[in-house]
Formats: sequence, C-alpha cells, structure tokens
Amino acid sequence: MAVTAHHVAASSTSLSRPETLTLLALSGASVAIIANTFHGDGEPLVASLALSILAFCLSYAMIRWLGPTFMKAGFRGRDLSKLNKIEIPECMGAVCAAVYLLTVIVFIPFPFYKDIVAATSGGGNRDVVLEVQEVNQGRFLHRFPHNKLASYLGAIIALQTIAFLGIGDDLFDIRWRHKWWIPGLASIPILVVYFVDFGVTSIVIPVQLQPYLGELFDLGALYYVYMACVAMFCPQSINMLAGINGIEVSQCVVVAILIAFNDCLYLLTPYPHPATDSHLFSLYLLLPWIGVSCALLYHNWYPAKVFVGDTYCYFSGMVFAVVGILGHFSKTLGLLLVPQIFNFLYSCPQIFGLVPCPRHRLPKFNARTGLLEPSVTPWSPERQPRPLVGQLLHLLAKLRLLQVTVDDKGAFVETSNFTILNLWLFVKGFTRNQSKPGDALIWLLFWNMFCRSTVLASLFADVISAASHGSSVKAKTDHETWFTQFEAITHSVVEYVPLLGTLYSVERAAISLREDDGPRYWQSLADAIESSVRDILIVQSWAEPIPVTLVHNMAESFTDRMIDIYHSWPHTPEVGIKRLLNRRYEHVIVAESQIGKSADEFFTGKAKGVYYFYGARYEGILKESLYAPKGEIIRLDIPRGFYNGAPIMFTWKWTEDASGARNRPEATHARIKMRPGTPMQFILRDRQGAGGWVGYDFWGEINSRDSITAYTMIDGKSIRIDFKKIEGAR
Repeated sequence: MAVTAHHVAASSTSLSRPETLTLLALSGASVAIIANTFHGDGEPLVASLALSILAFCLSYAMIRWLGPTFMKAGFRGRDLSKLNKIEIPECMGAVCAAVYLLTVIVFIPFPFYKDIVAATSGGGNRDVVLEVQEVNQGRFLHRFPHNKLASYLGAIIALQTIAFLGIGDDLFDIRWRHKWWIPGLASIPILVVYFVDFGVTSIVIPVQLQPYLGELFDLGALYYVYMACVAMFCPQSINMLAGINGIEVSQCVVVAILIAFNDCLYLLTPYPHPATDSHLFSLYLLLPWIGVSCALLYHNWYPAKVFVGDTYCYFSGMVFAVVGILGHFSKTLGLLLVPQIFNFLYSCPQIFGLVPCPRHRLPKFNARTGLLEPSVTPWSPERQPRPLVGQLLHLLAKLRLLQVTVDDKGAFVETSNFTILNLWLFVKGFTRNQSKPGDALIWLLFWNMFCRSTVLASLFADVISAASHGSSVKAKTDHETWFTQFEAITHSVVEYVPLLGTLYSVERAAISLREDDGPRYWQSLADAIESSVRDILIVQSWAEPIPVTLVHNMAESFTDRMIDIYHSWPHTPEVGIKRLLNRRYEHVIVAESQIGKSADEFFTGKAKGVYYFYGARYEGILKESLYAPKGEIIRLDIPRGFYNGAPIMFTWKWTEDASGARNRPEATHARIKMRPGTPMQFILRDRQGAGGWVGYDFWGEINSRDSITAYTMIDGKSIRIDFKKIEGAR
C-alpha cells in the first residue's frame, strides 16, 4: 500500500552537529580506554564499561540512520496514542540486538586476558614447543577456564537464537499460543551449559522452614524445567507490559540497573566473595545491554520516533534470564520482576480465555480529550461471562481492581482489559500520554528501590560493625539477600495497614521479653511507639503512606541487623548447660574450656545445645579430579571449641598443581557460624587463605563426637569429605 508523504514521519535521519560531536567524543574516549586496558593489565570490567559506551554511540547513530531503510522494508507502524497517527520505523530492537551481540563478541578476549598470558611465556609468545613426555609428567601448564568460556559462549548462542526468533515474530506476527515456546527453544544452549558446567539442582530453603524441610531441597530434573520456565517467562513478561511510548525499554533499563547494583554488592569487599565470578559474568552481559537500551530509550520516549518491536522484548527478557540462570541468582531476578509477575497474574483471566482477549490491550487514546483511558472488552447481551467468572469480575470491581460497566438489568456492558497499565489509569485517573511513561517508570523505580531498601540498611549495619571490630565487610549470599527482601515485602503489607504494625511490634516485644532478649525487646517497644506515630500521620493525611513506610522499613532493617551483629560477636559470654539461648539468633552453641562429662550427656540425649570440641582434631580424604586425583589427607583443627565465632583451620596439599609445584601445601583459617534452627550444621565465615586468598567455601554437619561430614566447593564442584577424629586428640 502506498504511503503518502503527510503520513510519513518527517523527522530527520541525520545527526545534528552537537549529537555528532558528542558521539565522536564518547567513542574516542571509549576506544582510548579499551586500548589502554588491553595493553595494560587487561581489567575486564573497565573494558566492558568502555565497550558499553561505544555500543551506546553506535546504537544511537544506527537507529537514526536505518529508520528509512526499515520503513522501506515494511517495518513500520502507526502510533495509536497520538492525534496524528503517522507511521514511524518499527523493529528497532533488532538494531540494538545486533550491536549488543557484536559488543559481547568483541569483549571475549578481555575476561580471559590474564589466562591467555599465563598460558604463554608471559609476553604473549606462543612459540614454545613442549615435548609430549613433558606434558604427561605433570600438570605445570596454566589451566584455562574453559567452563567460564563455555558459559559465555552459551549465553551468546542463546541470545543469537532469540534475536532470530524475535525478528521472525516481527515478520510473520506469530500467534500468542506459539510465542510462549520461542524463548524455550532459545534457552536450550544455556540449559546444556548449566548441566555440563554447574549441574546443581538443589534450592535453598528459607531459614524459618529449614528445621522442617532441611537446608537444601533437590529438585532433580524439575530444576531444568524451572529454569526453562524462567527463560520463557522473562521475555513474555516484558512483552506483556507494553503499549505506550517508552514503557518496554524503561522497565528493562530499571531492572538491568538494579541487577547491576546487586552485582556490585558482591564486588565491594576486601576479599573475593565466592559468588564474585558469577556476578562479574552478570555485569559483563548487562553493561552493554544498558548502553544500547539507553540509546533506544532516547528514540522511543514520548513522542516516540521509533518502535522497539517484539525483538527487543524477547531479547531483553532473555538477557535477564541468562544472567539469572548462569549467574545463579534467579530468585533475586524474580523479586525484581514482581511488577511483571503481577501483570501476568492479573492478566490470567484473559490469557486463559475466561474473559475475551483482544489482539492488543494497550490503553486507548481519546482524540476528543487528548487523554489515555483504559481499553475495554465489550460484552453483548448474547455473550455474557459464566456465573463464576461474573462473580469474580464483580469482586474485582468492588476492590477497585477492575473497571466494570453494567446496564440496568445488571448485565455486563464492558470491562477494562487486565493489564496493570489499564489498572493504573483506572485507579489514578485518565492521563496524558507524555506523563504515562514517567509515572510507570517512577512506580517501577519505587518498587525496586523498596525491595533493595532492607539490603542497603543491612549493608550499612555491616559497615558499622566492621569499623567497630576492625574486620572486613562481606556481602550476603544470594539466598540470604533474597529472603531478607521477601521478608521485607511481607512485613510491609503489615506495616502499611494502620494499627496492624503497632500490634505486630507489641507482639515482638512480648516474645523478646519471654525469651530474655533485652536488645530486641527495647527495639520492638520503640518500634511500637514509632508505628503508633506513623499511623496517626497516615490517618490524618499529614504524610504520604508509601514514603513513611519505606523509611520505617529501612530503619527497622538497620536496627534488626545491628542486633543480629551484636548477638553474633565472638565474645558472647558462655552460659551454663541448663540455660539455652534463642536458636533464632544462632546462639545455641556454647563451648567450655575443656572436655567434660557434659559432652557425653549431649550425645546420649540428656543435654541439648552444648558442644564440647576443645582441642579436637580430625582427618579426612580430599579427592579432586584435577589437583588431587588419588586423594589427599585434609586435617581439620578446632583449637578452642565449637561455637559461633570460634576459630577453625583446615590444611591439606595438592598432588598436582596448575603452577607446576607438586605437593603444594594449602591452609584456610576461618570462624564457625552455626546454622539457625539446626544446631548440628555449620558454615565457615571470614575465610582467609595464604597470601590474602579468600579460601574455599566450607560447610558441614556434626554426626557425633568422632565424626563430621563436611563439603567444600572447588571450581564450582561440591566435594564431600568424611572426617574422623584422630585418636589421642581431645
């Protein structure tokens, strides 16, 4: 069909002089940083940041230049939310996907730069000829991290696959029933890489449920089904929350920035965190995506000059799925996607056919008023919802979650479509298009910052504790962070309702008094007074409830964390065997200065909560396929007893070693941390190896006085060690 001139966007495709100079300056600075990085120490994070800026510049220019080309090829659409429905280029997400893939491919040498240099004579020379017998005699060559490279290449293959499938959807307009399976096909490479490289199929049980379900629960093959569902949901959730200028890209930028912020928490530590490599991998993939998305957001913001197309929604969702799966923080990713999850659950009546679902459910533009209104689904007298569905619609209308129009006879005339954008318009009121993306973006930012508020408060408390004790600040593990945020969400529901927060605080004070927990009793009592004041401010409309609740949760999280830190200090006074401390705060275990009769009472079931392992020494066999293939003796020393904060040390040696030194000794010093609610289990914190090395992860369970089962994580593999007490040791 011919397109007349006045129907085509008249925006210029050439860059203005200020734009050209700005892009050239940014590009030149990025190239200089990349060149300096490559000729220096090869710092990959700096190189990734520079490449991300370069990707932004390239995407910005190519989106402008390729607009007319896409329109000639048929990739064009009309903006239904404008009075003048002109045609503008569509499927510009394909441009961002192409630039992004080029960027991450060019980036491959940087994270492996030091490994490449270490595998040569040191200056990049690859002319050294090795005799076959030399190679077979020992493992003195540098061990290249093929597993990391495999994960990176698997991520690239998955993203390339979803890009092709997304472009196919833009070309052939695939039906929704078939769209759901597209990301599942693209996720096969990362699932295969996960199976070959990591292979862990256990999930961490929340702390409160661990006494009943255990610490870990193995899903087996269902874990891969779960990850495939994550990979299918992420792209579709972005695609479903769409329909107005800038909303697709802005929500992706918000989620990506918050994931990057979460990754940085694991990097800002004096010693490497066990999850550092996983979160660096996440940053390497996220930074270029933030760069290309910001360039697209500039052109897609109201009034939009281009449309992103389904390719961008698929691709961005797959980026999040890849970093969540291969970075091993899929639960944290799910928390940041709660608005998208709510949108999916809210849309279920239309997705599953209970209510008719139109092709597009985006808000409706009223040309007479110039405002956006909720789009509606019409009902005819002949076609009415089923009785049960009708009751559900009336219930949602009473809860102000749905706009429902009925006639004099009570028959349904129309209902608003089930998307949170239409819900926002219904609750907040009709609005102009230019304010809609900003409102939605502010709402998304508030939600995500609220989810992060408790983590920030806890991190600040850790900083204060470290300063007072002269120790290092260590980031929380992923499951601890996730549960802290989940607990904050459920707590906020209570705090948001007047009077419930006060009753909750009074209840906590009563429990603390019964458990003889003085610090938490006074904290809960002060919280009850503060909650009463907050309720008065909200009821009298003297303050907005959302900011007040947010500040309250941050302050309460800070004080809770400080109390936990106080209880976990190593110098907690010892108590008698008949007085047990509260298990919730990990103070069940107390050690005396020497072994005695009470130890026998504990293991015969006559006493609880006291372990006596003063001066105990154990030995086990550590067998690792690369470094200790025949098995090596590992020694576990517990010099001062088994309690929270007690020192512990395990030593061993490697039979084979990557650096060429055989029988190299290793040692790791740490402190014991008991598992809450499960006093037989422990982990090690404040680990430190030789030369400032952070040491391996180490955790275990006490079977008896003479037997301890422990596990350690080496190169992403869990290794079991059965320790037996050395005869003659106390």
